[in-house]
Amino acid sequence: MAILKKHLLALLITSSTCLLFTSKTFASDIKLNRIAGQDRFETCSSIADSGWTKSDYAILVNSEMYADAVVSSPLADKYKAPILLTGKDNIPDIIVDKLNKLRVKKVFILGGPSLISKNVEEQLENMGISIEERIAGQDRYETAVKVASHITNPNNSIYVVNGEDWRNALAISPIATISHSPIIFTNKDGVPDVVKNNIDNTNHSYNIIGEKDDYDFLNNIEQHLGGKHIRTLGYNKVDTNIQVYNSFKDKMKLNKVYLASSKAFADGLCISPLAGGDKSPLFFIDEDNINEFKDFLDENEKYIGEINVIGGQGVIADSTLQTLLKSNTTASINNSDIINNSKGNGISDTNKDNNENSNEYQDTNNYENNNSITPIMGQSQVSVEQCEKFLRKRNPNAPYLANIYKKYCDIYGIRLECAWVQMCLETNFLKYSDTSITTLNMNNYAGLGALDNNGRGQALSFSTEDEGVKCHIQHLFAYSSKNTLPDGELLIDPRFKLVQRGCATSIEDLGNGKWASDKEYANKLLSLLNQLNNN
Repeated sequence: MAILKKHLLALLITSSTCLLFTSKTFASDIKLNRIAGQDRFETCSSIADSGWTKSDYAILVNSEMYADAVVSSPLADKYKAPILLTGKDNIPDIIVDKLNKLRVKKVFILGGPSLISKNVEEQLENMGISIEERIAGQDRYETAVKVASHITNPNNSIYVVNGEDWRNALAISPIATISHSPIIFTNKDGVPDVVKNNIDNTNHSYNIIGEKDDYDFLNNIEQHLGGKHIRTLGYNKVDTNIQVYNSFKDKMKLNKVYLASSKAFADGLCISPLAGGDKSPLFFIDEDNINEFKDFLDENEKYIGEINVIGGQGVIADSTLQTLLKSNTTASINNSDIINNSKGNGISDTNKDNNENSNEYQDTNNYENNNSITPIMGQSQVSVEQCEKFLRKRNPNAPYLANIYKKYCDIYGIRLECAWVQMCLETNFLKYSDTSITTLNMNNYAGLGALDNNGRGQALSFSTEDEGVKCHIQHLFAYSSKNTLPDGELLIDPRFKLVQRGCATSIEDLGNGKWASDKEYANKLLSLLNQLNNN
């Protein structure tokens, strides 16, 4: 990396970005930019500033729903539109300002009213912006198929990824944008009927993106989708990301590279149309995989002219970049030269450093709740990214479940943090063990029916992650509330009626022999909750 290490220019400031590296550390002709904001919405706004000065169209997606964002990138390119993030019931002020600044006339809404409500439609109409179309399916699989029907796809090429993991989907999205081809989702359990019934199996070339050891995912695709299959596989997510570039580099230019965190999807949601429009690759890094990306830079340094870091220091720290790019002598960053031009400090949603206790439960006896009550029902106080970061520090290979938990916690009024730490405790952070009564493929995240000394005789098993999470939340709802199920919700928990309704409205109540016989059960949950809140 001699050239890169010797010729890296001081970090430039984009229109609303945040940081400046000293020229003493990195010198001359490779530009290093940081595109960031105080949260995901500001980062999204900064990305839009970097690629658009005016746009008749915009694509609006829920900020918590990575699936809708990544599949909409080719659609955004078709209309030369940015992807902008919104809350469920309200468009944040900074996104409102961006819509006005870009003079947007029409908006595509991705997702149904449960993700982006009618309130947002009314807000847009009051701004004089019309709804071009709401593209929504019953789930992410159907939504992706519906988006695909809007895309030209001149090469009859389709990119196929596991719909339960955002990283491969986001990695391929700039390629799909460049080639004007759709992204569809399948999963390890098979190809959903909506995909099989709506995608012509014979005339397409399927580019399958995944990991070499994901046998169920790979085999299901090739069994159920006809046509030509091309695999792009890696040993892990980072390697797959690099293999995506190697497989499709003829479509891209390496002079400009985009860099995002592999541990949090929020900041990368809006980048695909910008990267695709530049014909540039998108790579992921973090402290755990820096050497793999460093090796890639070693091989390709002479082609790189510009590196664009997506997100603030809490997402990709200066120290990480310093390690990635440092020469044989120790590089240093002079914090006195850091300039902040944004309203915040360049730190995104998932950005707090946390030094965790190596033994997750060892401080249970030292945890003082001072007889306070920790309600199970109520407004969640943690983000999806915070939950995923908390889990992934303990199990980097865990499936991504926080979005599903957030969905059902919102529906049932359960605090996300309470359900999340209970799942972590019941499943040993989804690591289980050979002697566990439940296993990962059972999708039972709360030990439901798992009775001591009964093996797996009565332990419940669910066909999908979504079903398993929903049953957990319904069971917790039975303990913490006497209300009927929310409108439109069907009961799937077979043990729901066995619960004395409303008998445990707090975490402390769960430890009184109601959920589990372990006398320290509540203290363990409270300890984990304390760690999550400080994550």
